[in-house]
Amino acid sequence: MGDAWQYEPAECFEVVAPGGAPIEYGRLARSNVAWENEFGTFRILADIEERDTRLEDISATIKTSCLWRAQATTRLL
Repeated sequence: MGDAWQYEPAECFEVVAPGGAPIEYGRLARSNVAWENEFGTFRILADIEERDTRLEDISATIKTSCLWRAQATTRLL
């Protein structure tokens, strides 16, 4: 079965480090999905909702990420 939609996860971003090496931050671990690495999208392989593919709580990840940004901004000021 599965889902015909391709999902583009918005929680992840990539930074290119000095020297050109890409570093990915924020990618959520998922199950029951097939990744399309060229475009960074995924397709669900089971009859479930997108939120059910996440192996971690997205609200905790967002809170941690926002807290990290606030601390980094404070240090820069």
